[in-house]
Amino acid sequence: MAILLTNDDGIHAEGLLALRRELDKIGETTVFAPSRERSGVAHGVTISRPIAVEEVMLDGANAYAVDGTPVDCVKIAVKGMGTTRPELVVSGINSGSNVGIDVIYSGTVSAAVEAAIMGLPAVAISLARQSSDFSYAARFGAEIAQALLEDRFLPPGVLLNINVPGVPEGEIRGVAITKQSRSCYGERFEREDLSPKKMFFTLTGKLVDLAEPSDVDVTALSNNYISVTPIHFDLTHYPSIEALLRRKIGK
Repeated sequence: MAILLTNDDGIHAEGLLALRRELDKIGETTVFAPSRERSGVAHGVTISRPIAVEEVMLDGANAYAVDGTPVDCVKIAVKGMGTTRPELVVSGINSGSNVGIDVIYSGTVSAAVEAAIMGLPAVAISLARQSSDFSYAARFGAEIAQALLEDRFLPPGVLLNINVPGVPEGEIRGVAITKQSRSCYGERFEREDLSPKKMFFTLTGKLVDLAEPSDVDVTALSNNYISVTPIHFDLTHYPSIEALLRRKIGK
């Protein structure tokens, strides 16, 4: 079973190493990951310059460090290398949850979305930032990966966004199948004036709890449930099509 593993925290991130060790137990895992941290780059694609790819040793095995975004990693691995097409793409383990609006910003999730666009089964997995122990999240991610390899139960274009609570394994209460929440960030910029004509702005903020219902990702995670959310890249708001047609804006 050929598995492609990537992330947005960079090729030397502990989450990626932990996940590779578990995925290696169920298939042949190839790593294409950014050469440095690329968090928050969303679905960015490098088109302004050539992308350097370097073969490196990672935890005693070959891997590829890509001087690009997580989406670049997937594109190059699947379309650029001319090697075996993977049967599954796994992205993670991200250090920090990817719930609510994070799904739009996350390079981790976007790498899995790119795989889904290519028609490949895909999983994005993240661990809430309260923990730095990736062992249980890696085992759970490998279980989901094996299930997808054995039975492609997701429709084309759909992927799984998984978030694991940052608590000891014994405190995890179970697995919840969830919807994406509406949670977003309360943001502000810290400004530093370097000169009358030059300024620095640093974005800060935290995820705002919008009193979400019980069946969404952020609520499940806060209650120590693993959140498993099926998502897809079709951003069409279908109910609004009828509203537009009624107003004779188009046909």
